[in-house]
Amino acid sequence: MFCVVGLKPAVMSAVPDSWSEPDSRTGLLYELGWLALCVLVFGALAVFDPFFVDVDPTTETLVGALVLGAFLGVGLVYLSVESDRVRGFWEDFRRRFVVLFVFIMAMQGLLRFLPTWTVLSTLATCLTAIPVRLVLYYRHRDRADRE
Repeated sequence: MFCVVGLKPAVMSAVPDSWSEPDSRTGLLYELGWLALCVLVFGALAVFDPFFVDVDPTTETLVGALVLGAFLGVGLVYLSVESDRVRGFWEDFRRRFVVLFVFIMAMQGLLRFLPTWTVLSTLATCLTAIPVRLVLYYRHRDRADRE
C-alpha cells in the first residue's frame, strides 16, 4: 500500500453536505432517490410475492394500510423537513446508526409477522412522501427567494 505523508486525501461523499436543508436541491434529489428505491422494492414485494413475503390483501387491509401510510408519509416528511430538533437529531452519526439499525430490525420483524400490512403501508408511505416532499421543497425555496 502506498502512503504519502503530509497530504490530506480528498474525500468525496455520496451524501450531499446540505441534504438536511429543506431548500437544498441536492438534498431533495437524494431523498427522492431513496423514496423511489423504496417504492421499487416494496412495489416488487407487493406484485411478485416472493417466497418469504405473502401479500394477500383484503379490502379492509388495503384501506387500512393506505390510510396508515398516508398519515405516516405526511407526518414523517413534515417533521423531518420542518422541525429543527428532528434535523438536529440526525446530525449525530451514532444516534443515526442506532435508530436505523433498530428500524431495520423492526421492519424485518414486521415483514415476518404482518407482511401484508407492512408492505402496503410502507408502499403507501413512500408514495405519499414524494409529493409532500416536493411541495415542502418548493415552499421553502420560494420562502428563501422572498427573503
